[in-house]
Amino acid sequence: MTAEMDRKRVKEWFQNHGSTKKTEASAIRINDIFPKRRTHALTAEEMYSQKFYATQVKPIVLQRKEGSMRGEVLKLIKDTMKEVFEAESEEVHQMVLQWVKEQVPLTAVEDSVLTPEMYAVAMKTALSQIKMFIAALSKATGCAIMTIMGGPDPCQNGKISSCGFHAGEDPQGRTFGQVFPNFKETYLSPFTQFL
Repeated sequence: MTAEMDRKRVKEWFQNHGSTKKTEASAIRINDIFPKRRTHALTAEEMYSQKFYATQVKPIVLQRKEGSMRGEVLKLIKDTMKEVFEAESEEVHQMVLQWVKEQVPLTAVEDSVLTPEMYAVAMKTALSQIKMFIAALSKATGCAIMTIMGGPDPCQNGKISSCGFHAGEDPQGRTFGQVFPNFKETYLSPFTQFL
């Protein structure tokens, strides 16, 4: 081996392994902010599990799982869930079926109209998601960010409403809301009139 080959190998190693100064990834990823979409309506057993697992099923599973292998526990949970649900009274079955019927679809079926309930579900989740997203984006970029959102509010019988979100600070460490205490009158009112 020659010195030239050694230099080449060292250079390739550093190219493959990167420098010691890697850019730091944002603490919050997009997938952390936006929850996984529900892909289907819950079945009666899934709804029962959501409502009664902790009180009706879990104590039985804890008794039965002693001595079970790790891979057997999931099957044990599913089997116990089915067994307990089938043993429930007709009254509980009817209550669960009513909950299943009351589920609001989260997405419109192709060519269907979005309902006020669908809008309400989307708006409730959007508010916290927007706050987390712009806070993470502000932290990751060092920029200040402002977003205004508005439209008919299904929770207020379709009345037009708007809200603003801001993240980041000025060089003195103040937020946008601290610098502009009349945010609603200055920004939201004109935006609401626009709508």
